[in-house]
Amino acid sequence: MSSASWSGWLPDWSTIDTSSLTLLIGWETSQHHVQVRRMPTSKAVAQDLLQPVRVTRDQLRLGAAIAYNPDLELEDGQFALVYREQLDPAASLLIGLEALAPAEAVQDDMTRPMLFYALAVGPANRRLVFVRRANPRANLARKYFTLFGDELSRVSSPLLSFDLDIIDLVLIVGSGLAVLNLGTYERLFRDSPELIARTPAKVAELAATVPLTPAAQLALTEAARRNSRIRSRLLAVLARGHLASIGTSKMRTEMRKHGLEPQHYFRGGKLEFTQDESMAIMQLLNEDLTFGGLSGTEFVINRKSPRS
Repeated sequence: MSSASWSGWLPDWSTIDTSSLTLLIGWETSQHHVQVRRMPTSKAVAQDLLQPVRVTRDQLRLGAAIAYNPDLELEDGQFALVYREQLDPAASLLIGLEALAPAEAVQDDMTRPMLFYALAVGPANRRLVFVRRANPRANLARKYFTLFGDELSRVSSPLLSFDLDIIDLVLIVGSGLAVLNLGTYERLFRDSPELIARTPAKVAELAATVPLTPAAQLALTEAARRNSRIRSRLLAVLARGHLASIGTSKMRTEMRKHGLEPQHYFRGGKLEFTQDESMAIMQLLNEDLTFGGLSGTEFVINRKSPRS
């Protein structure tokens, strides 16, 4: 993704429209689908909640944009860009955040364990949604609160708290995401039930490049469904496409280098492994196993970026 291609959908952060603000909250249902609701706010509260929007706007205006990949590690002053096409259009979270008029929250919604809150600004054709993965009631639900006037009075209505200087990502509606916190992006968008349901198709895509036995495909599918780190490596391997020109001979050599016996993992020219062995195989395929050049110690790399 070149910087020229970003210019078509990234906003001019210095001129975003903050004349109005909508507060959104969201939670997961028992089926892990996301519900998004709108919360009414007074003008004073809306003005206060514009502070994290302004802070984030300045961060993005001064920051360096980097194309997202599943292995990416952000440095200070960087943010990742994710195209709209890289997101699942059927994801309940994306549908809820992009809705112009979500249903209004009711009193019972305040008792739910909220997954995030969001601040939407701008007109329909230039809408930005600033998302913070935090539960506004997380530190308040089990405490007893009073107000001091002439006497202490019990607070019976739900209390909410919001960060005024932290936002995790910004949805540019219809275009993509500007991501400041990779963990939040991966939890909200990469671990959605809609994407997890596509795991068999992703494993089949890998099997079209790397020969896998049917047993290995089943094992990897189950392991990737249950383990986000295995799933992330599967997606990284597919995104990089580096295995298309690598034969089994080179793969066997790499296995021996890292203490994996090829005769254990190959059956009739195809890879075979169990669910418990899936992590080691995906670490190998994603080139996450390496040795320290000075100490000779073997390391596992969880995040990496190509050296420029």
